[in-house]
Amino acid sequence: MIATIDLPRVGGFALSDRAELEYWFHLAKQYPAAIRMDKGEPDLPPPAPVVATAVRSIQSNQVKYSSGLPQLKRAIAGRLHAKLGVEYEPDTEICITHGAMGGLNACLEAIDARGGEVAIQDVAWPTFKLLIENAGATVTTYPFFAAAPDELSDIDSRRLRAILINSPHNPTGLVISRSTLENLVAFARETGAWIISDETYEALVFDGHSHVSSVTLPDARERTLIVGSFSKTYCMTGWRVGYVAGPAHMIKRVAQVSHLATGGINRVAQEAAVAALDTPDADVQKLIDVYKRRGDLAMWMLEEMPSLRPLPPHGTFYLFVNVERCTRDSRAFARRLLERYEVAAVPGAVFGIPGEGHVRLSLTVDEKQLREAMRRLIDCAGSFLF
Repeated sequence: MIATIDLPRVGGFALSDRAELEYWFHLAKQYPAAIRMDKGEPDLPPPAPVVATAVRSIQSNQVKYSSGLPQLKRAIAGRLHAKLGVEYEPDTEICITHGAMGGLNACLEAIDARGGEVAIQDVAWPTFKLLIENAGATVTTYPFFAAAPDELSDIDSRRLRAILINSPHNPTGLVISRSTLENLVAFARETGAWIISDETYEALVFDGHSHVSSVTLPDARERTLIVGSFSKTYCMTGWRVGYVAGPAHMIKRVAQVSHLATGGINRVAQEAAVAALDTPDADVQKLIDVYKRRGDLAMWMLEEMPSLRPLPPHGTFYLFVNVERCTRDSRAFARRLLERYEVAAVPGAVFGIPGEGHVRLSLTVDEKQLREAMRRLIDCAGSFLF
């Protein structure tokens, strides 16, 4: 489960105390000189054609209502076929959503999760929990590496509505193995549950690892909803364009929920998203290489401090660092790191009870800032030991 606590008062924090992740973002704003490694937001700009397309769209007055541009649906279907080998009918099996978060919300409403349970990884992006509860369902968890079917035995199969999978994974940067996915798909098939596969980071995978989508496994396509985003791969966080791909009868319901919630998706951002999907693979690889170099640099620097044990990432732009040799209280570590050393990170406990004793760092600062942040992190760890 995702742990929650009573949060200390911080002036101007407008969201519910249940949104602890947002609380830490807000707290970091109180330290304007801090090196921000808390938010999962790329520091690099979108590809130039994305910006140019948006400008042309505005100048030509292409800013009318749109619940989903046909050309964007076709481009998404083409990418899914090229990457996964799975065909989707653009008009009926692709829905454009207000970011991946809008897609996840629409999926949970479309499957009618109310009164049932939705299973998430025991270390997970905490907004999953809020979205599930908002849909009237109960959160249950399964081990991140569900290597054997009996590890899913605690889930109430009678009430299970969906299994939510996130890979590549926030916050650990790991990629779920095919064998784990096979177990989850088998369990979903046995229980009649849906699979909601959050593949926001699918392109950001490092050499030696590969992303496997559950939809590519036998008997999975007809019970899987893929949720994707342009935010991370194309550095378009504020553009708010995402999508859901799945069986036509369910996508119809997803589209109904999405349209009622948003009234349509920003037309300019959709035009730009079409341009994003034309980005050459070589340019995307350059972005991946940047994150890989940053991760390697951080791992190398942290070897100096044995009390800090980072988990080698398979992808994304996160570094999940074990700080248990300093303190088991990840919130205390993150607060000291921010208040005394001016580096903003997220306590691992925010992501679930097994995340306690860790902090998440986003590798979304340039190399100079990264080096300085790692020095301060080492100093902070030393302050707990001496």
